[in-house]
Amino acid sequence: MFMKRLLLVLLAFSLVLSACGKPKPDTDSSVGDVSIDGSDVSTDSTSGTSGLPSDDTTTDTGDGPGVTQTGDVQTTTQGTNTSATTGSATSETTTSGTKVPSASSTTNTTVSTKPTTSTTTQKPTTTTTGKTIHLEDSEMAWYQSIVDSENAWLASMQLDNGALPMTAEKNGQVKVTPYFSDFVALSLLNQADLYADVVKRYMDWHFEHLNTARTDHNGVDGTIYDYYVHVSGGKVTGETILLDGNGKKSYDSTDSYAATFLMVLQKYVEKTGDTKYIKENYKDIERIVSAMFATMANGLTLAKPDYRIKYLMDNCEVYEGMVAGAKLFKDVLVPAYPEAKTTQDKLEKGAADVARCIEEQMWNKSGEYYQPALGEGGEIAYKFSWSNFYPSATCQLFPIIHGLIDPSGDRANDLYDSFCQHYDWENFNIPDTFYWGSNVYTAAMMGDIDRVKTYMSLYEKVMKRHAYPLYNADAAKVCMAAYLITQLAG
Repeated sequence: MFMKRLLLVLLAFSLVLSACGKPKPDTDSSVGDVSIDGSDVSTDSTSGTSGLPSDDTTTDTGDGPGVTQTGDVQTTTQGTNTSATTGSATSETTTSGTKVPSASSTTNTTVSTKPTTSTTTQKPTTTTTGKTIHLEDSEMAWYQSIVDSENAWLASMQLDNGALPMTAEKNGQVKVTPYFSDFVALSLLNQADLYADVVKRYMDWHFEHLNTARTDHNGVDGTIYDYYVHVSGGKVTGETILLDGNGKKSYDSTDSYAATFLMVLQKYVEKTGDTKYIKENYKDIERIVSAMFATMANGLTLAKPDYRIKYLMDNCEVYEGMVAGAKLFKDVLVPAYPEAKTTQDKLEKGAADVARCIEEQMWNKSGEYYQPALGEGGEIAYKFSWSNFYPSATCQLFPIIHGLIDPSGDRANDLYDSFCQHYDWENFNIPDTFYWGSNVYTAAMMGDIDRVKTYMSLYEKVMKRHAYPLYNADAAKVCMAAYLITQLAG
C-alpha cells in the first residue's frame, strides 16, 4: 500500500535490518556486486570493503524519515523534502515491496546458478492471464516444499508475546514492523490448518499494541508503532517503541499498516471460519479502519500525517485493504452489529474512490506508466523513469498485485513486460541487495512460469541461510508465489 518506505536499522546481533521508507539523503558510499553461491553472501565494493551495511549503520522501515541507531542513541536522517518535489528522486533500495533508503550508488546482485528446467506431463491449467501452467509431479512437489519450508521458518520466528519479527533472535533485540508481519500472517494463512494459532497470537499482539489518540504522536487513534523487542534465551524481556531522531515514536505509515492488517483479518476468518474472534474485536477493527482513512486527501491516502506523500504502492494496498474490510463487515460484523453498516458503506465507497483516483490522478496521460507518488496537492513527487528501480519501476506491479487491474489485460501485460525488459529480476540482477518477493509474486499472477522457476531455483539457495538480507516479508511473498503456482497447476 503504497506500502513502501525507507531506512537502515542496526541489530545488536550483528545483522542489519532494513525495510521500507522514503528516499535517503545523498551519500558517497558505494555498494559492490553481491554474489550468492548458496552458502555465502560476499561483496566486493569499489573501496574494497564489504558491500553489506556495517554494524554502525541501520535502516528503519517505512515511509518516514530514516532512523539511524548507534548503540542506545537514535538519530534520524531526513529523506527528501516531505513536500512533493518534481524531478528525479534519490536512488533507493527496498525490500518486500517496501521503501528503504539506499546509497546513491546502486548494487548489482549476481547469482551464479542456472535455472531449473523440466518437461511437463500434467494436464495444463489456465491461469488468470489466460496462459497455462504445466508441472510435473516433481515440480509440484518442489513448489510445495518451498511453501512448507518457508512457512515453517516464518512461524518458528514468532516470539512468546505473539510478535512476528523481521529476523530470528534468541539473545539481543529484534525489530518488529507490523506491516512486514502482516505479510507473514497472510502467507501462513495459506496453511491455516497448521498456522492459524500462530496468526491468532500475532493478531492478539497487534490489537494489544494499537495506539490511542493520546499515545499516537500525530493524535490518530488505531495506529501502531514499530518496536524493538528485547530477547534473552529466546524469551521476551521487554519492548521499546522505535524512536526517530527527534524523539518521536515512529511508524513508517498509517495507511498501509492499517490496510494490510485488514487483509489479515479477512483472510483469517475466510480460512478458519472463526467469526467469534472478529466479533470480539469489533471495536478495535473500527479504530483500524478509522486510522486508514485518517490521511485521506482528495481520494488518495497520504503515507502518514507527518509525511504527506501519496504513494502508488500504499494506495494500491489501501484499495485491497478496503475491499477486504468491506467484505469482513458485510459477512461478519454487520449481521452481528447492524450499526456497522455505516463502516461497510464507507469502505465500499472508499475502495471505489481510491481506484478511480489512482486511474485519474496517477495513470500517466501517455498511457505507459503510473506516477510513483504525488504530493498532497496532486503534484508529481517523483519523476518516473524505468531506470529508477525504486520507487518508479517496482510500483508499476502493485496495481496488478492488489487487484486494481486485470492480470490478463493489456495494461497489466504491458507494464509487466516493460519491467522485465528493464530488469533481469529473476536472476537477482537488480540495483538492490534485497530479494523483492513482490516481483516473483507478480510473475506467478501473470502465469510467467519460466521466470518464477528461475527465481525460485536461485532463492532455494537463500533458504538454506535465512540470513541478511532476507527479511520475513520477502520470504512470505516468495512463499505466497510458490503457493499460488501450486494452486494454478494443482
